[in-house]
Formats: sequence, structure tokens, C-alpha cells
Amino acid sequence: MVKLMSTIQDKDGILISQKNPEASKPQSQENKKNLHNIKAHRQRLKSIRKATTWLCKTFPDSFSWEQPKPLKRNIQHDIYAFLTKVEVEHYNQPSKTLIRNALNYYTGRYAYLKATLSQTHRTDLQGKEAEEICQTHKDYAQVLLQQKQAARKKLKEKHKTIEKSKS
Repeated sequence: MVKLMSTIQDKDGILISQKNPEASKPQSQENKKNLHNIKAHRQRLKSIRKATTWLCKTFPDSFSWEQPKPLKRNIQHDIYAFLTKVEVEHYNQPSKTLIRNALNYYTGRYAYLKATLSQTHRTDLQGKEAEEICQTHKDYAQVLLQQKQAARKKLKEKHKTIEKSKS
């Protein structure tokens, strides 16, 4: 494909600017759609992080960014029950869907998975021991950690190759 260049020169024939006419064309539908998807993803992630922060503030004995504890299985039902009890008092509460997404985000974090491997018991909303973590769940956490480590390594290698190509 040949790119046409238009040039602008001053009265003495000196090149002032060169411009690609294709660059000024409006974005294609596909580019607009990708940009919209990126913005939607960022907005969704922002709301999930906000809901996770709400969980950490509301239940500090069981949720923590710095020192996560393995949570009781199906803890979302306890959270939903809490929501129905205090729904009138707190109008800024996240929705059930957002809480479920926040729980997935929180429990998929690297620190949480490491805590699952190192701890022996899960905790409830009050921070009390609820149930023992079975070996199957520890094995699954180990697999997820390995996948995350492999993805991080691959991403670092990709960034290194990009940096080398820029130099």
C-alpha cells in the first residue's frame, strides 16, 4: 500500500510540514469499538476495586489488602444477608453482582492465593476460624499461583523485547 504524503512549503520552497492524509481520517469502527471496550473494562475494574474497598472497610476482620485471610466458602451468602439487614441504613452499598465480582477479584489475587497455601483455616465475616482448608483447595491455589507466575514471566519477557527494539 502506498501512503500518499502531502507537503506544505513556504514561499522560499522550504518544507514546513509533511502530513499523511490517512492519519486525519476518522477512526474505523473496529478501532472505536476497541477503544470503547477498553474504557468499559477500566470502568468495570474501577467499580470492582471500589466494592472490594467497601468489603475491606465493612468487614476488616476478614478482608485486608495487606494481609488477606482465606475466606469461608460461600461467604457471599453471609454478605448478602448483611446487606438485607442494613439496606436502609447504607445506601452506598454495592450490588450483589458487584460483590460477587469483587470477591472473585479479591480471591484471585496473588497475595490471597499465597495466604490460602500458608493458612490452615478459613475465616468468616467476624474473622473467626470457620472451616479447615482441604488439600484439594490448596492444590488448586498452587496451580493458579503457577499460572499467574508464568503469565507475569511472559509479560516481563514481552516488555524486555519491546524495550530492546526501542533501543
